[in-house]
Amino acid sequence: MKGRSPFLIALAGLCLAGCSKSAERNLPKAPVSGTVSYSKPLPQGEVVFQHSSGELVVAKFGPDGKYKQDVPIGPNKVMVRSQTSSTQENQQRAGMQMEIFTNHAPLKYANFGTSNLEYTVKEGKEGDNTFDVKMVD
Repeated sequence: MKGRSPFLIALAGLCLAGCSKSAERNLPKAPVSGTVSYSKPLPQGEVVFQHSSGELVVAKFGPDGKYKQDVPIGPNKVMVRSQTSSTQENQQRAGMQMEIFTNHAPLKYANFGTSNLEYTVKEGKEGDNTFDVKMVD
């Protein structure tokens, strides 16, 4: 699986395990908003919430780091990804393109097991649930 991002593969596996029945769960949700920050500006990324039921919710952010998304009420593990990709000519196989991924944040945040990020979403309205992520090396 050369050329595939391990994070995309991991997320696909989590989706197979967690997202396949999310429509059946119909869990109550509340709006969560916040800002993702790091020592340098991030071009874009995603904050991924995994509810204790396994349901995944992805909130996208841009260069300002701000995100907003409805997330299932209750405990959620959290991971953050900031990655871009580009293609370049494969030097070993003429005429073939190779996708190159660039991570813009520490890799420990791109995994539920190593991010050490958790947030318990409370029932409420917009502004009641704020979760700011301050990433450090």
